[in-house]
Amino acid sequence: MKSDQVSSAVAPLSSIMAEGNPETITAVPLPARTQPGISPTETWSWAIVTPDPVRQSLASELITWLTQPDFLGPWTYALGMLPPTTSSLALWPEGAEAALVSSLVTVTQPRPTAEELATFGPILHMAVEAVVLGGVTPTEAARNALEELRSP
Repeated sequence: MKSDQVSSAVAPLSSIMAEGNPETITAVPLPARTQPGISPTETWSWAIVTPDPVRQSLASELITWLTQPDFLGPWTYALGMLPPTTSSLALWPEGAEAALVSSLVTVTQPRPTAEELATFGPILHMAVEAVVLGGVTPTEAARNALEELRSP
């Protein structure tokens, strides 16, 4: 690669942490209409499914412990995963990895589900394409997309 060229990619943080050199890689949020951008992420959810009150209480205690920054910081660092809070990131060792993800922690948003993508993706794609290729104004494209969503 020539020195006047730039490469970019969207990749899972765990891949970058495992394969790349965090001292030579920069991670930035994806561009968005408003700054500072977004960092889509897959989220985890906790659920208690036992009907037994004693086990519910124990499970609740476990979940509380698992979600504390004292646990999440070292755990997410060891896994190469984005910590869910800045307080968890604060418990990462100082260095290139923590610097790499520091701009992402505050702008993460859950990635759309497959159902959301299937529902909205094609409509948004058509709207963007209409603006870029068809000379439709963004306002008209948004109106058309809204009507498409409202139609059965």
